[in-house]
Amino acid sequence: MSISKKISPLLLITFSSYSHSKSTFFSEWFIDNSYYDDKEITLIFTGRTFHLGSRNRNENNDIFGIGYKGFEVSTMNNSFYDRSYIFSYNKKWFWKDWIDLGLRVGGITGYKKEDNPVQLVGVTPLFSPTVTIHYQGFGLEIALQADVLVFSLNYSF
Repeated sequence: MSISKKISPLLLITFSSYSHSKSTFFSEWFIDNSYYDDKEITLIFTGRTFHLGSRNRNENNDIFGIGYKGFEVSTMNNSFYDRSYIFSYNKKWFWKDWIDLGLRVGGITGYKKEDNPVQLVGVTPLFSPTVTIHYQGFGLEIALQADVLVFSLNYSF
């Protein structure tokens, strides 16, 4: 009998018992706010973008927003110079003392159907990986939204 045939049932038993030992739903895990225990409020301001796939777009977006334990509401001038509103949840993970990784999920309003055909009742879905470099509450966030790099400043307290 080969060693893999001996180990396979053992691994199956080990991992099946582990998966049942702590049952959590994805939504419970994703909206775990423990990252925000010591910094509940985040102010988001300024904003510059760099369009990777297109030119002649607005790159000074005047972003302003507020977040509470990862839930964010903000406004900006989008790539087509129209006012947009963003509603999102920004899940963050510690990486180093001065850098965090994140994933922002939500929706953006303010795009015309011809500018952005991916919409549901006027809301464009948002799925954006983020990297935040921070020091004593101040941070620089770099986010990738479709083919656009978004640079913004924030302050968390």
